[in-house]
Amino acid sequence: MALGACLIVAWIASCHSRRQTDLGERLRVLSDRAADAEAMVQSLREVAEELRSRIDRTSASLSFIRDVAARLDGTDPVAAAEGAADLALARTGASAVAVKVGAGENQHFLVFRDVSGPGRLAHPSGRGADLSVPIHAGGHIVGVIALWGLPRSAYNDATAHDLAVIASWCGPVLEIAPSKPLEATREQRVVA
Repeated sequence: MALGACLIVAWIASCHSRRQTDLGERLRVLSDRAADAEAMVQSLREVAEELRSRIDRTSASLSFIRDVAARLDGTDPVAAAEGAADLALARTGASAVAVKVGAGENQHFLVFRDVSGPGRLAHPSGRGADLSVPIHAGGHIVGVIALWGLPRSAYNDATAHDLAVIASWCGPVLEIAPSKPLEATREQRVVA
């Protein structure tokens, strides 16, 4: 009878020990899931905050849109290129954009914008752009808008359409840019 009681107590202790081990393993798995979920929530909060600040700075800013429209509708090729670059950055979320004018080997940079700050991105001529959109005017290509550091969400038909609209908007003004020396255009802009 004592031996039977000892076996029953040992069996109950073994069941409790096994159950405790199983519960400990489940607790570890759930803790890992909770930690992963917390990390994901934190990264989503950061992305949401970045998107909110970008929307506040650009899309909701009528003065930004008015300023860009005035530059794109003007007669100064450098101002039009700057407007196109600013609008392309705002629309795509790219980290850098360049507007080049000319054709083939005669292309030169008219504007280069890097939102990560000066000196962060090496000169863009050293690596190919993530996306390039030709600028048309008068039935021929007068330049290109080149973008670097595009987020995955920017690779869609809506973005391609918007970039084509930006390129066609600045095309007529940039058509005269290759014939004007860049320094003369900059001097006119400072005087004006």
